[in-house]
Amino acid sequence: MKDDIFYQKVFSEICCGYSKVNLDGKDVYIKHFSTKDYSELNQKEVDFLKKARSRGLVSEKEALKDAIDDGLWSESDENEIDQLVIYIENLEKTKNNLFLKSEKENHEIIIKEERGKLENKRSIKENITRNTAEAYARKQLNDFYIFNSFYKSKDLSENLYKQSDYDELSYEELGKLIILNNKYQTDLSEKNVKQCVLEDFFNAYMFLAESPMEFYGKPIIDLSSYQITLLMYAKIFKNIFDNVDNIPDKLRKDPDGLMEFASSSKERNKMKDNLSKDGSSTVFGATQEDYESMGVDNDLVKGRSLHEAAKRKGGTLNMDDLMKMS
Repeated sequence: MKDDIFYQKVFSEICCGYSKVNLDGKDVYIKHFSTKDYSELNQKEVDFLKKARSRGLVSEKEALKDAIDDGLWSESDENEIDQLVIYIENLEKTKNNLFLKSEKENHEIIIKEERGKLENKRSIKENITRNTAEAYARKQLNDFYIFNSFYKSKDLSENLYKQSDYDELSYEELGKLIILNNKYQTDLSEKNVKQCVLEDFFNAYMFLAESPMEFYGKPIIDLSSYQITLLMYAKIFKNIFDNVDNIPDKLRKDPDGLMEFASSSKERNKMKDNLSKDGSSTVFGATQEDYESMGVDNDLVKGRSLHEAAKRKGGTLNMDDLMKMS
């Protein structure tokens, strides 16, 4: 379980623009890429693709056509991938428009199943296209990315390896770099960045979220992708805390729950008003957890349930009635 110290480390690394890791007993530094860095990566991918085509490697489109001719792939397989992508996108939109937490959770189960189908289909396609120009370009781009990610010191002025030395790395040595790179990216995942913003230590920085220059001391064009993400969620959560009333305590450190609570504030307030009126019923299909996520007082729901039950019994409830309800 991650603690406050972990999220302080995440925050520190994001502010510094690098992550310090240990490689074979010595400290090395992984650079966090900026918008400019990713623009360079995009151009490199174009260059690698041109190089692959000049060497005679077929394109993915050509490889898939050959696979179709050989009966290893089909237009229906290709259509299935497109349909699954659209279906999952629609499921996500529907989930975002649902009001009850229990409905959202049930919908997420369906989304997870459909994503599994999509990943399986894409895996088959990737196996067919593994020797194409695009596959070559992606491999070269990955190597370029890893080479330009690792540095000897925190000022990120000198790559960890010279290009000639990097080209001679064994699979085992290269594997260590990839594992370290994947580890730092996992630590700085969007989920962890969102959580970092809601930790107690971050409260002192929340008011600076309006300006990247005040927050980081540099313009937004020079920020890493992680610095931009942190600033974005700081602004989002600050806005929620400033403008949304009656946020349940248990949601104040729950990023997704907090954003769902804020996005459904109008519907929730309308629902609470209805529940407060004499003679109104409970929400169809809602669980006790749903009411809590709406910010509806537990006593109000119980009281309304008792009120409705009493009406059905002619105005009074005896001990047996109460026992059955409990």
